[in-house]
Amino acid sequence: MPVRVMPGGGRWYRLNPLLMDWLKNPVMAGYTDRMLAASRWFGSRNQFPEELRYSLLAGDTEEVIRIASEGSEALLLGQDTASLLRLRKSLPAHLLERSPRLRIVYSWVHAIGGQFRQAQALIDGMSKENYQEYEARICALKAFIMRGEGQVAPALEMADRALAGGGSSPQGQLVTQMVRASALCASGRFPEAREANRAASRLAREAGDFGSEALAVYAHARIELGKGALKHAEQLLRTGLDTAVLEMARPARIGEARLQLNLVLVLWHQGRYAEADRLLVACGRHAEQARDLGLLLAMAIRVLICRSQGRLEDAFVWIGRAERIMHTWQVDESLYVPVLEALKASCWLAQNQLESVAQALVKLQPYRDAGCVPELFPMMPGLLDCLQVRLDLARGETVKARETLANTRKRYNEAIPWGVDLHMRLLDAILISEDKGVVAGQKKLISVISEAEKEHFISPFAELKRELDELMQKAYGQLPETPFRAALGQLFDITGEVLPALLAEPISEREQGVLGLIAKGLSNQAIADQLHISLHTVKTHARRINAKLEVRSRTQAIVRARELGLL
Repeated sequence: MPVRVMPGGGRWYRLNPLLMDWLKNPVMAGYTDRMLAASRWFGSRNQFPEELRYSLLAGDTEEVIRIASEGSEALLLGQDTASLLRLRKSLPAHLLERSPRLRIVYSWVHAIGGQFRQAQALIDGMSKENYQEYEARICALKAFIMRGEGQVAPALEMADRALAGGGSSPQGQLVTQMVRASALCASGRFPEAREANRAASRLAREAGDFGSEALAVYAHARIELGKGALKHAEQLLRTGLDTAVLEMARPARIGEARLQLNLVLVLWHQGRYAEADRLLVACGRHAEQARDLGLLLAMAIRVLICRSQGRLEDAFVWIGRAERIMHTWQVDESLYVPVLEALKASCWLAQNQLESVAQALVKLQPYRDAGCVPELFPMMPGLLDCLQVRLDLARGETVKARETLANTRKRYNEAIPWGVDLHMRLLDAILISEDKGVVAGQKKLISVISEAEKEHFISPFAELKRELDELMQKAYGQLPETPFRAALGQLFDITGEVLPALLAEPISEREQGVLGLIAKGLSNQAIADQLHISLHTVKTHARRINAKLEVRSRTQAIVRARELGLL
């Protein structure tokens, strides 16, 4: 039926606006006339993709060229690049040769669809004269392609060149500023990213188009996500989606779908799986129908939710489905293969299939060496390094794990997204526990929990559940009674009351080492020999341990230490 559901009490319907106008006009007998009428109708409402689509269906070359001359970057703000991509196969070759603007249009179509090589080929096929005439627009397109491929610095340089050259349409400037915001955010330069986003928002308001504004809100939310400000990001996304309710007279656009997907991402980070699942059903379906690459993000979140809930078979099913769809859409492998390989490695790690994890990381090494930061998955580079650390830990290679973690911090410096930083600090807590004892590891873990609690950022704990389990079991009783503690208890299947503070005077690292050997049943002399200290020093440590634990014997010290999670 040519109607659309409207929100409100009961169930109301609104007649399709195009049909309403169609019924008011005289009957048109010819197919071409009908297609051109539809094209003009969409054009009057600034719906460029549909306007171009129906002119192509009409077969009116002059009209196609006219429309193409008026907009190209507007495609990114549109809702139906999928239909234009399907029409590409039937497009006469001479039409692209005749109209450089139509060539740019279809370069955008391929780029938005993740077919970066085909987009680049169309650009490379332009004559020198046409390239110079449309240089600013082509630079904006190249910046978009580079950012889609994960090239941060080159994309930023090309975007600056596009803006400096002039000649870009307002929509072209808007797209370029969003590319700049994304690249700056991936570089950890959040204040500059926010300035670029403000410029994009201003251009969106001047355009008076909600699709532009939705994309600007999406870009702002991505910056807040990079900073770890989940609550602010959620507020931005929900406000943007509430505004979308007022725009019921036209189809949903890519910007709105991205708002929904990023809200799902926030909900996943906070462990709100039921809400995320409900929203994924709708936005995943819309993304697939519109051929939006955001579908890859939707399926990746599906995998992560399944993995966190222990449903690994379902996780692999979603990975397989994503792989088939991306292949069917002819998306460049560089865009989706690293994402899916990383998801497979994470699932294999949960199954303790260490050899499969190692093979996946070898396959991912070229992407790690290239330093690519995917636009949809800005956390991926750091998480790949964390996967290597986790593999080293699973193999018992703590020295190698420590070196990998230190090198990762040194390489990314301030460009590490806050979520990845939490992963790395949790891995650091595990390594500290191995090197300096359980007490030191607990202290580090509790400090990370207190930071994550501010935004209810629980996803790193879910991802590292296997590695953190033992340390969390011992630290849980020392956590204050909060909703975040309850969520961690549910995640790690822990119940228990809050215990008093560990000790009035904490046990030192050297005393912790002595305590550990006492628990193993070693004599004072054996402890002295193993630690290369004198027997007198061992006895002094033992006395201090008993005093701090408020006990009188070795046996009591061991029991008390275990009650406090020191052993």
